[in-house]
Amino acid sequence: MLSSLHLPFCGNGQVLEVAATGIQIRHLEDDFEETLPLDALGGGKYLLEPVDSDEEATGDVQELLRTGRLRVDATGAGLQLRWVKLGYAVDKVERKPGQDDIREGDVVIAVGGSLLTGLDEDTVEERFRSEFGNGVGIVIGCMSELMKHPVDRIVEHVSAELRRVA
Repeated sequence: MLSSLHLPFCGNGQVLEVAATGIQIRHLEDDFEETLPLDALGGGKYLLEPVDSDEEATGDVQELLRTGRLRVDATGAGLQLRWVKLGYAVDKVERKPGQDDIREGDVVIAVGGSLLTGLDEDTVEERFRSEFGNGVGIVIGCMSELMKHPVDRIVEHVSAELRRVA
């Protein structure tokens, strides 16, 4: 039985149910659930594939975490961010002011002394806004690798990192 779905526009999903009306999936990035009509499959928009054992979490979460500093100038941080269950996904990094420590495809999982992982969108926005400033410490990592790990394990390791960067 198929257990995962690759969604080119929004990452990966977990197949919840297959019915005559379509395939019910949960997006792994944000837990959004939807039903894809069966006639929407194919044509390159959706790709169904089984989960390889290589895709499962390997190694220590700690090895995937990086710390750094947020760069902010009069125009802002030059980041295009979107909420995911791990915090803020980094979709784009502008040239100015530039971010030495943040790359596209990363996820900001903590900023200043505030954990962003496992929180609803409004709480993440509130915490990020309250800590936002030039030189503020951040904890980041590659989103695609971190998503292979349970959220509670990430929270445990990020809490330790927060004590270092705050």
